[in-house]
Amino acid sequence: MRIFCMICLWVAVSGVSAQQYKSYRTLCDTTLMSKELGYARGAEIIVPFNWQREYPAAYPLLFIFDKQNERSFRHMLYTIDYLTINDQMPACIVVGIDAGEDRNRYLETQLSTADSNGRMEENERYLLDELIPYLQENYQAGDFILLVGHSRYGYFVTHMLSAYPETINAAIAISPFFRQKKVQLVDSLMSSKAGTFPRVQYFCASMGNDFQAEMQTIDSAILQKKIAQTNLVIRSANFPQAGHTATPGLTFGQDLYAIFEYWSESQNSYLNDPGANPILMEPLMNDNAVHYGADFPFSLGILNGKGSNYFFEEDYPKAIEVWNYMMQFYPNFSEGWLYIAECKMAVGQNWDAEREKFLNSISDSEIYSDTEKAELMDYLKELQP
Repeated sequence: MRIFCMICLWVAVSGVSAQQYKSYRTLCDTTLMSKELGYARGAEIIVPFNWQREYPAAYPLLFIFDKQNERSFRHMLYTIDYLTINDQMPACIVVGIDAGEDRNRYLETQLSTADSNGRMEENERYLLDELIPYLQENYQAGDFILLVGHSRYGYFVTHMLSAYPETINAAIAISPFFRQKKVQLVDSLMSSKAGTFPRVQYFCASMGNDFQAEMQTIDSAILQKKIAQTNLVIRSANFPQAGHTATPGLTFGQDLYAIFEYWSESQNSYLNDPGANPILMEPLMNDNAVHYGADFPFSLGILNGKGSNYFFEEDYPKAIEVWNYMMQFYPNFSEGWLYIAECKMAVGQNWDAEREKFLNSISDSEIYSDTEKAELMDYLKELQP
């Protein structure tokens, strides 16, 4: 029985192990020209390890601004990788964006109402009209948009959630300020439409030792229930002795966990419920879709694990059902067809269709090394009479 050994491939694919991350890989590190801003900005596009252009998907889209701050940016990527591999957040398309050079960073986060030279409005259009559509068209990014910004870009992502709540699902603002001339973002957030939609939206704000008065403003608004939107979840965290550059390391993982806790709890409750039938997956996923306003499939690890539980309990019909469901979302996880084949063999069913699906999948799959593909072909030979 080889199934137990093969289950681990999804977390340790050798084609991925050469990368820095366990569950992601850098697809490209490039520059993207902005028509709105009139200059190019560095961009790194990181995709889940099982991402393949020809397979349709709709991954959550997570932007991290200020990519040029290498230490902070890499910490965030490793945090995303860690939470993803541990099934605490769904696999995402992660895009790191450099700030403009020199004075451009200030101008692209400054409203024109506060500074006549401010270009935040152009930066908004760059994100909404250029970047997001480009990534959705070319990289299988979905409609769930999460923005992460530190310092001046903490202001920017707060503004974006307040000004464009129909598009932005969540914002993580780390050591931000909330005021520019004629604009107080806490007031803007309170009067915005964020949290008035059927889906739940998230705003996470954390502060170090710099803008403590700003932290008091949002905490006071929360305590006094001035921010009363039903579906706006606000998380605040204060680290009054922490330096400005330390706060990303203190709060980012907690913020991500808070945003995706509903999804994680849903799929883990399904995995850990010994009486849960495969049919229960669909209503749980529908609940997630209503909650987030976007479809997030259960993770490959959870679906594979549930199928394996049924397999080892010799409940082969349920294992087949779960693994068939898994293959809808993860078609390049070729070995899944062999798992289904082994179940069908156990109950005396024909598995010619699974053999063909496996052969078609393995020929196209990009997640296996040549050695692993050879091992899977040997596995197929062992199953064949």
